[in-house]
Amino acid sequence: MNPRSPQPVLPGLVKLFWNDHIIGWSARATTVGMLVAVGVWWVSQDLGAAPPLGATPEAEWSGVVVFGALGFAAFAATVLFLRFQSIRKILREGTVIKGKIEGLTAFARETDRDTHTTGKRHYSYTHYADVAYTFEGKNYQVRLRLPNSGFTFDLANGQSTDLSVLASSPNKPFLRAVYLGRI
Repeated sequence: MNPRSPQPVLPGLVKLFWNDHIIGWSARATTVGMLVAVGVWWVSQDLGAAPPLGATPEAEWSGVVVFGALGFAAFAATVLFLRFQSIRKILREGTVIKGKIEGLTAFARETDRDTHTTGKRHYSYTHYADVAYTFEGKNYQVRLRLPNSGFTFDLANGQSTDLSVLASSPNKPFLRAVYLGRI
């Protein structure tokens, strides 16, 4: 980071849960994996209220399901931890440069209709920002997925914006407005 620029207040896990898709996915996956493991373990316990019926396929497979769910939760928690550390490293140690928003696009897709709203269509939107920048004398142009519309982060076509870039991965910048902004 530039020696004259102040150290930014780094985002916490809750902010990153909402603003970073990988952290949001891995946090949800960790929770689901833990709930499945605990639920299957609890259901497979002998409560002693009735005589056991013998070995059922569900009882035999419960151990495999519990360990599989715990493994899935551990994998998701590892992804969560590594992504969290990566984001914080890029924002803390990365070089702050200026980039230009070349375009903001949104892709709409129709989602499942609610059976109670006849004829009403529901859409889900995915937002992207095309960003052009120069780092160490080389020009880059990348498409970054946004958690919300560009308007949410005060981004507009043709506007200049701050990016954080690590020298080791110059083609993976972070929009500082998304990670360090007001939302």
